[in-house]
Amino acid sequence: MKKSRNTSHLNKLASAACLTALMTAAAATPAFAQIDEIIVTASKKSQTLQEAGVAITAVQSETLERMGAVNFADFAVRVPNLG
Repeated sequence: MKKSRNTSHLNKLASAACLTALMTAAAATPAFAQIDEIIVTASKKSQTLQEAGVAITAVQSETLERMGAVNFADFAVRVPNLG
């Protein structure tokens, strides 16, 4: 049971880290730019988003603005298995 809880916690932490990276990248790129590839390092090795074995929610800055998310907690309650 403890291992399952730790895995769940690690998945949430990895999702939060990816979200933070995406929010930072989205703020730094022009509105017309497109992200070609998202690299996930949750399992201590680089993988593309499609190769990652965990659920990852990628969100654009425009979506965050429409949600009215001001901080991470505002967003976390709307992401499945995160809040």
